[in-house]
Amino acid sequence: MDYSTLTNLAQVLAGLFWADLQRHHPGIASLHLAPEVAIGWKERLKTKIRMVTDPGTGKRVTVCSPRDSTTGVLSAVRARA
Repeated sequence: MDYSTLTNLAQVLAGLFWADLQRHHPGIASLHLAPEVAIGWKERLKTKIRMVTDPGTGKRVTVCSPRDSTTGVLSAVRARA
């Protein structure tokens, strides 16, 4: 596995999967997820949330947009779980 693939996989597993679960279910310690926890994560995955600077005010704002595809993330998580 090359460095780029490894860093992308780490970002998916640590950032998009585990960090999200910890944020929404503090103290979770198992990959054996209840069905409602897994469904909630999959729903949240559909939206990309970014912090950007509003050019008019100079303030940081949250921008939500639909994620183009979740297939790669779902495959990576499923393969490692």
